[in-house]
Amino acid sequence: MKITNALLFLIIIFIINIGTLLAQGLDIDDQLCGDNPVKFTISIDNAPKTIDSLQFDIIFDVNILEYTNSFTKGNLTEGFNFFDVKEVSSGQIRIAGVTNTDIESGTSGEIATLEFNVINEQNTIITFDNIEGDISEWTTGDGLLTCVDVINNPPQFDNECGTRNVEIDIPITFNLQVSDSDAEDTVKLFAEGLPVGAVMAPQLPVKGNPIQSQFSWTPTEEQIGTHDIEFIAVDDKDKPSQTSCKVTILVGTPPPPTQLIAEFDAGPITGFKPLTVDFTDKSKGDPSSWSWDFGDGATSTEQNPTHTYDESGDFTVKLTVSNSEGSDTDEEVIVVKDVVGLCKAAFNVDKTAGFSPLEVKFIDISNGNPTSWAWDFGDGAASSLQNPTHTYQVPGIFTVKLTISADCGADVITQTNLILVESQPSVNSNFSANLTAGFVPLTVQFTDLTTGNPSSWAWEFGDGGTSIDQNPLHTYTFPGLFTINLTTSNANGAGFEQKTNLINVLPLPAPTAEFQGSPLAGFTPLKVIFTDTSTGNISNWNWDFGDSSISTLQNPVHEYKNPGFFNVKLTVSGVGGAGFEEKINLINLLDGQAPTAEFLGEPLAGRAPFTVHFFDQSSGEIANRNWDFGDGEFSTEQNPAHTFNSPGNFNVKLIVSGKDGTSEESKINYVTVISGNAPTAAFTADKKSGITSGSNQLTVRFTDISSSPTNSKNKWDWNFGDGTRSSEQNPEHTFTGSEDGAFTVSLTVRDSRGRDTVTRPAFISLTESNLAPNPTPNETTTPTPSVAVPLTVNPKTAGKSFNFKTAIVSVIDQNGLPVPGVNIAASEEGRFVFVRPSFATTGSDGDASFDFRFGLLGSNGKVVFTANGMVATIMSE
Repeated sequence: MKITNALLFLIIIFIINIGTLLAQGLDIDDQLCGDNPVKFTISIDNAPKTIDSLQFDIIFDVNILEYTNSFTKGNLTEGFNFFDVKEVSSGQIRIAGVTNTDIESGTSGEIATLEFNVINEQNTIITFDNIEGDISEWTTGDGLLTCVDVINNPPQFDNECGTRNVEIDIPITFNLQVSDSDAEDTVKLFAEGLPVGAVMAPQLPVKGNPIQSQFSWTPTEEQIGTHDIEFIAVDDKDKPSQTSCKVTILVGTPPPPTQLIAEFDAGPITGFKPLTVDFTDKSKGDPSSWSWDFGDGATSTEQNPTHTYDESGDFTVKLTVSNSEGSDTDEEVIVVKDVVGLCKAAFNVDKTAGFSPLEVKFIDISNGNPTSWAWDFGDGAASSLQNPTHTYQVPGIFTVKLTISADCGADVITQTNLILVESQPSVNSNFSANLTAGFVPLTVQFTDLTTGNPSSWAWEFGDGGTSIDQNPLHTYTFPGLFTINLTTSNANGAGFEQKTNLINVLPLPAPTAEFQGSPLAGFTPLKVIFTDTSTGNISNWNWDFGDSSISTLQNPVHEYKNPGFFNVKLTVSGVGGAGFEEKINLINLLDGQAPTAEFLGEPLAGRAPFTVHFFDQSSGEIANRNWDFGDGEFSTEQNPAHTFNSPGNFNVKLIVSGKDGTSEESKINYVTVISGNAPTAAFTADKKSGITSGSNQLTVRFTDISSSPTNSKNKWDWNFGDGTRSSEQNPEHTFTGSEDGAFTVSLTVRDSRGRDTVTRPAFISLTESNLAPNPTPNETTTPTPSVAVPLTVNPKTAGKSFNFKTAIVSVIDQNGLPVPGVNIAASEEGRFVFVRPSFATTGSDGDASFDFRFGLLGSNGKVVFTANGMVATIMSE
């Protein structure tokens, strides 16, 4: 066993411009963590002056090291005589001595070697302190002793690790073997990251012998992906091997080869001749060769070539890429323009007139891609920038000229008398204030109204405050009448405006106390909510509730526990003073316990007419109940069932009362009802058999395609026009009669929401055509949606609750096509069932999304989805 830190005791003892005392050259044997001593040497490195004495303490952690009283002198010329080597306290050794012959400056060598015993496998901090004698100026230092085991012969894996591919439902197996050259070690094998279902065959470790274990696993469809497994071998002392066996298993079918697709970028794709274009290959599918045709007769086989077009024209570039799988081609057009006659100088300015000094921005809009610009601003100034900014300092009218040069040549444009610069007018000072009176502190916004283009402002606010802003904001912090002065100036002079006693700052008035409480009467214990309605500047509130209780909150809630009448007093205060309000006998408490109103209703959302069952959950002694369903209807039953006939969101309230008082519970927007439209009748028909030999008859199959949902509440009434009727949904009927007979067919559909009838005159004829033409689009209705929920819900596990899952409700027509814009309602049945939102509308894909969860205590919970008024699906826990 060896210590891993080569500087076992890094005794950092710096000498200020003198020298260094440090432990170095430590040689620890393999039994460090056993009973043999630990040795370290104290030495001197190039002593800068004569040394004849020393003293220092060695402090270490008790219960980790113990001193053996073994102390060996070093190899300096005469060495040290140590007259004091002792343990002055638990874990602290003091060393002091003198030299027979002084150690001269520049001398190096060992002073002494000390031995310690390590009595358990831990770390210890060694600290040097109390340094005196010739080394008294040396600073203290410390070092760390680490006692660890080192595996001399770590176990090794004999099998090949790496990556393996496997498909789902296909078993994968491989063997693992670990060996150790140390015959005294017993090797054990562990695995981290085993996937669900994977098995490692039992292993029987034998001391000094290799161990083997077989890994086997059959992945499922849910386990498609990457699985990283690390196999670790350890020895008798549970020390891991220096290396591990890491295996990556890729589950799933390998992707098909990438299709070869030619693609490239070119830049620039337009410009003047000569035009140099860089071509960059962007092809997919690992091409192995490239063939470029630049459209002007030139070609290349480089992957990313550069080509120069010397002539103007439109050139179609083609790239053909190839590999062992085939080839593909991509094209791009390069436009090269002729530069002749394209040079044209032109420019714009952001302003053409103003007062001096006037700053003007010039913008070059020349044609021909100029490479140089020469501006003459007309006042003796010039510029070579493309888009310069110039300031005219003196009044005048100035002509501006721009000369450009480019590959196409040069051009000049002159705009005569373009810039008009006028002298600054004299200023006329004026200003306004948004407020002229108010309570302290008063903040006023001042607005400069000076004419004549002032360039500087000097404000005096009358309270000692000043500003040089054009439109300052100033706050008055004490009351008084204040005169405002404004001085403005420009290059032509200054102006002054004074407004005497413009600002009137008033002292803050004392606040006015006022409050409300609710409820003001009831049975004990009674919680009363107090609401502060005081006015004025208020910083403190003091309440006296009349029962020896007080509060400093603005809006406290206080509970009265004893019956009686109570006066309530509120005192408010602020910088303007204080005010109070006392209300005599405000609170009236009776001895007793009023009932507590509570109720539940289910279901809570659906189509009109919609029936909700309400259940009274109130507590206490109750004599009367009064329900308000929010639609103008009421009930005094304990558990009423109420039908909502109109769509909307309805508030429901229950009031319960008994001998000890009254309580009410209101639930806002508790019931949601959407429109429940009556059905729309529609049908189709097809011929089952034609006119039979010897008789004149025709059998027809009728199919109901009404918008009404199919459930037990539907009724159908067919009239075939020949005196016969049917109540089936999709009947078959045989017509008989003369050759020119024609029959009018009608269908009436009824459900709980209403009825509808469709009539088809002369729909059945016993002529060759047999059937009347199909209905026009205006005679048909939207097909009835069918609804499916492609969702598997895990059953509820006792003692656990599930996170919210997502249900996708899909609406399709009878042809299997998605139906957008369908309103779907979701409602819960049973306690502790949660779904959100209550309504959703299908998108362009015919899907609507809901989140749901079954709670801890759910019992037979259900989520019911309805679409167009029909039950779409029921999802149970």
